[in-house]
Amino acid sequence: MKSTKTGDPQTLPLVGPLADTLDAQRSWLAETKHEGRTSGLIFPALPQDARGGATRRGRDELSWFRSASYLARPLEFVCEEAEVPVLSPHALRRAFEELLRRANVDQLVRRSTGGWRSPDAQDIYSDVDSEDRREALGSVLTLVEGRKKEG
Repeated sequence: MKSTKTGDPQTLPLVGPLADTLDAQRSWLAETKHEGRTSGLIFPALPQDARGGATRRGRDELSWFRSASYLARPLEFVCEEAEVPVLSPHALRRAFEELLRRANVDQLVRRSTGGWRSPDAQDIYSDVDSEDRREALGSVLTLVEGRKKEG
């Protein structure tokens, strides 16, 4: 099976609608006896695509992985529906890190959840915006002036 870029498996807890969707997908794979269900992938390639890829590679072994471009149209659709600019998977990782940080999730937990092996790798997806800087400077001002923070 193909590994991640770092060779480490990714394990994420599933909650709410995502868990329901993935359970439904797993059930569909079993009910339809999808050939790719033995790959361990939740969204294996269509059998005809796996066979076509094997033919192009000149191999008998089927690969159930989808190409990276497979998510392009669904991402475009979601962004259009949300009326936001089209995001890349890389931008989604940035947004995920930002949402976790704003939800006050501990940095170590964010790193684990996002699959980053080190603080340096996590920093690639982290950012500080003007609101963060304004809040930090307000906290410093509150400290210097000796007032209780408004909140």
